[in-house]
Amino acid sequence: MGLDHGFIHKKNREEEINYTFRKANHIHAYIINKFHNGVDDQKDFKIPITGIEEFRDILNRVINSLENTPKKTIKVKSGWANGQETYIDIEVFKDTSIAQLLLPTQSGFFFGGTEYDDWYLKDCKEALEMCDKILTSKPKGTVTYWCWW
Repeated sequence: MGLDHGFIHKKNREEEINYTFRKANHIHAYIINKFHNGVDDQKDFKIPITGIEEFRDILNRVINSLENTPKKTIKVKSGWANGQETYIDIEVFKDTSIAQLLLPTQSGFFFGGTEYDDWYLKDCKEALEMCDKILTSKPKGTVTYWCWW
């Protein structure tokens, strides 16, 4: 169980493309706050094509900033063993100021990790690819956002 969400690009009556994310909480938070007045009610809603263009621009800025910063190792809680918390080392980006400003992570019971790491960057790149595919198809029709957890 976890956060599943994505875009449905309905090009016309017959053609519909579904783009899916898995636990990309930063993308979910941005979409909900920007296009659904911050109401996280698991209801589908439409996003204007201009919103997809703006989201693409934000993704480009975040990706470029992270790809140009070194990483550092931090310890994060991984669970419990023998009555004690256990930790693992993970690599995160050192300078996450642009990501935190434009596309901050969001915690939630089913929402996955909140670190600015390679998984965060991977989700951003996949979202950028989805936006590019929607926008290069000479946007017609509607783009709907859906989520479930």
